[in-house]
Order: sequence, then structure tokens, then C-alpha cells
Amino acid sequence: MVKKLSEGFDYINHDYKSNIRVQDKLDYMPKVYTINFWHEFDSDASIYAPYFDVIEKAREQDEIIFYFNSGGGDVHTLNLFLNALRRCRSKYVLARVNYAASAAALMALFCDNIEFNTNSTLMLHTYSSIEIGKGQEIESSVMHTKQEYEGLIKLICSKILSKEETEQLLNGKDFYFNGKEAIDRLKKRAKEIEKEMKHKGKK
Repeated sequence: MVKKLSEGFDYINHDYKSNIRVQDKLDYMPKVYTINFWHEFDSDASIYAPYFDVIEKAREQDEIIFYFNSGGGDVHTLNLFLNALRRCRSKYVLARVNYAASAAALMALFCDNIEFNTNSTLMLHTYSSIEIGKGQEIESSVMHTKQEYEGLIKLICSKILSKEETEQLLNGKDFYFNGKEAIDRLKKRAKEIEKEMKHKGKK
């Protein structure tokens, strides 16, 4: 509508509310993604593109649940998953463990939350590797894999192992936990880490 002003200027009576759009949050329905990790980490990470797609695209309202029944596998592929999980925006990532060993155990422990049943198995050990090539090439490759895996062990296993136990693991000791043992260990270490953080804060 155009109205005449006494000064001779025209003005338009706009309906400014029409310029504002309010989007109801219910326009987006939160999703729960479930991924059955019933295999080992293959060295050909391209086959897991659908998994990475879910992890990368999940929204803050979403949830991701991994069902683990895996003996582990390639450490480089594990690293790809861990990097993707670092960038994941979903509300939380839950690991439900039936059997998780080696690299699979590290990934399960890396998740925001972890669940076990009575007969679950969590197994941790140091790296294993098969190398082919000239002597110096084999030595360099082994040393790199050793450093890479030891870094992951120290980063992740502190959730369930003490520093002394972590050193034992790196020196070749295998650790097996059933569901109850794993839960008790995680609770115990959480309290110990909390005390350590408080102690550091007082210094």
C-alpha cells in the first residue's frame, strides 16, 4: 500500500514479518546410525567410504553406534577412523563391544562411550607387522610402525591401563578383559585420572 505524506514523499507500508523465516528444529529429525564392525581393518581403506561418510556428515543431534566383533587389523586404516572420529560432530559415538582386539580395541576405547556385556572380550597387545624389502627398508618401516602404534597405545590405553601396565604392554604383554573387568578398570582409571588432574591443578 502506498500512502501520501504531507511533505509530498511516498512511502510503502511493508510487511517486514514476511522477510523473517523461522525454521522449526523439528524440520530435521535426529538420526541414529548403527555400523556393524564385524570385520578386521583392511589395508584398503577405500572399502570403508560409507562408514567415513556417516562419521563426517553426522549432525550434532545425531548418534552413531558401532557394534564391535573384530580382531583388529591394519593400523593405518585405524588411524583414518580415529581422525574421522576427531572431526565427528554427532552428540556422541557409542561402542558396543562383543569382541574387540588389537586395533579394534583401540578404536572402541577411543569412542565417547563404551558398553560391554557379561561375555564381552577386550584384548590389547603390541603391534605385529609383516615387512618385505631390502634390509634397511624393512628396518625403517618397522621403526615407523612401532612409533606410530606406541603413540596410539599411550594416547588411548591410559583409559584402562596404568602407566606401568602400558609399558608392560609395549614390552610384549597381552591384556585380556571380560565385560565386567573392563568396566571396573575404566571406572578405576577414570577416578585415578581425575585425581591426577586435580593434583596437577594445585601445583
